[in-house]
Amino acid sequence: MSDSFECDKCGDEFDSERGLHIHEGEVHKEEEKDNQNDGKNNSETTKTSGDEGLQIPIRMALIGVFVLGVAVGLSSGLLISGSSLDLGMAEGSNGDNGDNADPTETGNTDSADSQGESSTVDVSAIEKTGEPVLGESDAPVTMVVYEDFQCPFCSRFETGAVQEVESEYVESGQVKIMWKDFPIPQLGHDWAEPAAETMECVYRQDEDVFWNIKDKVFQNQETLTRSTAQDQIISWASSEGVSEDAVRSCIENDNPMDEVNADKQEGQGFDTVVQTQRGPSPFVSGTPSSVIYGQGDSEGTPIVGAQSFSTVQQAIDSKLN
Repeated sequence: MSDSFECDKCGDEFDSERGLHIHEGEVHKEEEKDNQNDGKNNSETTKTSGDEGLQIPIRMALIGVFVLGVAVGLSSGLLISGSSLDLGMAEGSNGDNGDNADPTETGNTDSADSQGESSTVDVSAIEKTGEPVLGESDAPVTMVVYEDFQCPFCSRFETGAVQEVESEYVESGQVKIMWKDFPIPQLGHDWAEPAAETMECVYRQDEDVFWNIKDKVFQNQETLTRSTAQDQIISWASSEGVSEDAVRSCIENDNPMDEVNADKQEGQGFDTVVQTQRGPSPFVSGTPSSVIYGQGDSEGTPIVGAQSFSTVQQAIDSKLN
């Protein structure tokens, strides 16, 4: 009797072991391969379906980011374009160094109603004695400057138009320049008042040295601080022969801030309104501000801001003529 072999998977019987192996190889191993392929396909299908499910929210997220970026870009552009005017007005930037512009440091942001106000300056309201003056005393034209030693626009005006006025008109005896203090600490100019009172004391010792040190202050404006400005000014003056002890004694005992404040009150007291980029403004409300008048004039021409030499020259020539 022959041996009987039975398939464990399907129960078929075979009379030889070889027959069972052939059966398993041809039937059941192929079935296993097919099942494996089916499992793989199902896995790939599931994976693909999952990827597609993920791809939809990813696309939506990317679209959302793009839309948000466009919105932010547009809003930023609008903000920048909307603020550039204010920045330009505040900084006085105009690309031509002051022509037809109003680059001033202002301590009074209130606008003034020009109705009933003068557009010229009452010369009789200007104190003319006891003030630093550069040039010949009998010069036919006077230029009065109200300035803040820490004001960057004053530095621009001084190193630009004022220097040209000095070389073109002061040295020839046609113009004299009168200095008036107008510090504006509320703009963050923390050493403007100490510098003004120190310079007032330098002036009381030697007027010529005052004008030399005035130039040094504006030329070195960015290097000065509240803790260094006063000592630096005294050091510069000392190197030109002014007694350091005399200047310090003046600061401590002679009330130089009274004169500084008097200059500022004078400037704020004019019944004058000027047109600026910000609209009508009382004169003087910021620095640099200037008045130009001729001998015998009762009214002077106001100039607001770090104007160009050509603008100042036009006002001077109109008085000379």
